[in-house]
Amino acid sequence: MALPIFQRTVVKDNGDIIPNAQVEVRLESSGALATLYSDRAGTVALSNPFSSDSSGLALFYANPDEYKITATGSSGSVVWRYVVVQGITTAVTDADGIYYDNTSSGFIADNVQDAIDELNSSLGTAASEDVTTSPTDTTAGRLLKVGDNGTDQFPLLAPLASPELTGSPTIDNNNVIHTGNEQQIGVNQTWQDVTASRSAGVTYTNTTGKPIMVSIRGQDPNNGSWIDIGLGVDGSLIQRIIPGGASSIVANAFVSAIIPNNSSYYVELFSGNDTVFRWYELR
Repeated sequence: MALPIFQRTVVKDNGDIIPNAQVEVRLESSGALATLYSDRAGTVALSNPFSSDSSGLALFYANPDEYKITATGSSGSVVWRYVVVQGITTAVTDADGIYYDNTSSGFIADNVQDAIDELNSSLGTAASEDVTTSPTDTTAGRLLKVGDNGTDQFPLLAPLASPELTGSPTIDNNNVIHTGNEQQIGVNQTWQDVTASRSAGVTYTNTTGKPIMVSIRGQDPNNGSWIDIGLGVDGSLIQRIIPGGASSIVANAFVSAIIPNNSSYYVELFSGNDTVFRWYELR
């Protein structure tokens, strides 16, 4: 029987390699020293403990089992617990064809049919196992042997038909709006001059169904004077600007805010000469 291999570089936690380490392998089940080999066929015995090479590589073949492996060198030691070494099935390809290599059973097949025959031989015969006896055997209750009744065929799924498109589809990005995006400020809204219908000291309510934005320019027409203007939302003064003008310049100030749907808003002037010069709303 072909044996599975264990190979690992002996490395400390800090990443340093331990070269030429003494490697001891014991069975986890009994603590006894394991029987090791240096070849896959299990014909050349390997001492236990054995030495890793100068690059720290520890390699051996052994029967499938669970092992405790201890590697000790001049610069430290490493212990690996409950290391499972087990047989696996692999498939590799070379110029001569496909080789099916089962390290547990040890069979090697040169082609697909040989692999099927090898698997079938492990099932036994109709005399010892209740399996199909011919490619057309349909006896109820029998195990279906690989290759019988078309089980060595693997039909491919038919590709899905591509949807048929007609004409030349176009997309108007200006009109592609998700219902959720419709509630975002700036979507399907424009800046509007509402100065004629707005006054300071009056409370207004946003009933558009979505947020709006307001921007108000206040002014004191007297050169060199101060302007004191504020903007409130839902009864709270959220912004107040008090800039002063030079002796020959009219004082101006801007306040702005986003007004949620169903919220109230107002502008307040704190100086007798102040006026609302422009009132714009994005709605």
